Amino acid sequence: RWQFEENGFRIEDGIAGHDRHTVERALVTPMQVRIGNGEAIVDGRFAVSAGDAAPRLDPVTVWHAYGHGRPGTRIVFEAVAELPWSGRITVREIA
Repeated sequence: RWQFEENGFRIEDGIAGHDRHTVERALVTPMQVRIGNGEAIVDGRFAVSAGDAAPRLDPVTVWHAYGHGRPGTRIVFEAVAELPWSGRITVREIA
């Protein structure tokens, strides 16, 4: 579920099931990304966070068309969770 707010949005997600499993959520961007204060800072303009996991940055190729891509970043939030599970990713504009 996506919830839009004045200066950003939240993505709420859930997984049914049982037992403990690794839960991985990811967003991909061609913009520059760095880690700061437990958040992924995208292009110096947006802070991306998840309450249950610290961000990890993985280099990827963002493909425009077959054989045509450019460098990008995969922002990953990974945690071991007990199912059923629910979580949230928050993207907010940095003032």
